[in-house]
Amino acid sequence: MAHNLNIREDGTAAMFSLRQSPWHGLGRVIKQELKESEVAEAAGLDWTVLEKPIYHETNGSFTSIDGEKALVRSDTNQVMSVVSTDYRVFSNAELIALSAKIAGSTGVVFEAAGCLGKTGGSQWLLGYMPELDIRVRETDATKSYMLLANSHGQGRALLVMPTTIRVVCQNCLNMATRGGHKTRRLNSELGKFDKAALSTGYSVHHDGALERSLGDVVEAYQAFIQDKVITQEIYEQMAEVKVSKVDTVEYWNKVFGMPSADELDETSKARALKVARERMERLESILASPTCQTDATQGSLYGVLQSTTEFVDHFSLRRKVSATSQLSHSQFGAGSKLKQRAFDLALEMVA
Repeated sequence: MAHNLNIREDGTAAMFSLRQSPWHGLGRVIKQELKESEVAEAAGLDWTVLEKPIYHETNGSFTSIDGEKALVRSDTNQVMSVVSTDYRVFSNAELIALSAKIAGSTGVVFEAAGCLGKTGGSQWLLGYMPELDIRVRETDATKSYMLLANSHGQGRALLVMPTTIRVVCQNCLNMATRGGHKTRRLNSELGKFDKAALSTGYSVHHDGALERSLGDVVEAYQAFIQDKVITQEIYEQMAEVKVSKVDTVEYWNKVFGMPSADELDETSKARALKVARERMERLESILASPTCQTDATQGSLYGVLQSTTEFVDHFSLRRKVSATSQLSHSQFGAGSKLKQRAFDLALEMVA
């Protein structure tokens, strides 16, 4: 199943979604915003992790295995994973509390959360922070979510990342993660923005340094929250920059590159040119669509950037893929790099 939601014995999916029914039609749709204390029950996360020793049998006698332990779900007694004794469990309750701690004074609306996999050994929580919405000219809005993903064992780290995608199933949790935090800075003397990079999330391992690492994550995420002000200023500046059709085509060619005739045979060159032509037609269609013809986007560099991002997120993979693969491409893979390049090149065009 593409959604990979944990299904309880009664046949219901262990998840909730606020007000909206997810694409898979499973889980509980909650009509009112939840308090932090209500999230665990609604999401099917109201259980703990038991750490139990592992034994092996030799001639009818049992001996504990040094250096390993089993992580057992308290309500079902299912073994979720076998890990080393140094493994630091990060409980479901801690995951929920972390989201509120990261949001701080901005507050968080719990949009979706739940368990994944046959045993429910992986969990995610999606928080929406209304105060972080980016509004260009007070009309064109981009919602900002905070995604937390955790697993009890299974070789996965704890993931914390900002995203603009409403996660309601497996999606991000089986993807490779990258650490690091980059911030946008304003050069006060020149009144221009230095090179910027989108935040790609924070990956924290379940070891003795987990608490210290989470402290760093909270601090870095607070910097990301403060960075929202600068991000909005960047977009406001881009909305003021008018671009011609020639400039737009040149920008797209720089973002996606053009095939080099000298390095390709005739068949490959023809195929590459066909791909480039189809891409250009799709980009022009997106740019002419209502989403790029608002007061904030029409005829502006900001609109061109948004059309490019929309193309990468929804149309840049030519083959038919699952929603999970598309998300992996746009958030972590080649698509993420393309969007970073698109942003950097647009930033260079801000006078």
